[in-house]
Amino acid sequence: MTISQTLKKMISKFFMRMLRSPYKCDSSSHDYALSQKKINELESMLEREVKKREEIEANFDSEVKLREDMESRLLGKMNDLMKQFTGR
Repeated sequence: MTISQTLKKMISKFFMRMLRSPYKCDSSSHDYALSQKKINELESMLEREVKKREEIEANFDSEVKLREDMESRLLGKMNDLMKQFTGR
């Protein structure tokens, strides 16, 4: 399970618990509209954070691949040099 899937699952559980809360307010009340607005803000903030995290993971993966490519090229050059010195 990816990080974004885990976060979405945790958030949905949190909101479901809030909806089942005995302290729920009437949907026509001003408090309900404010809480709904806050929930929407939190969801959008979470989505932005998930996107940032996915970008960081993608950048990390590309850096790892780049480093592995550089290491393999370096090993190839080292092998070539060893062959030149040993005459094989």
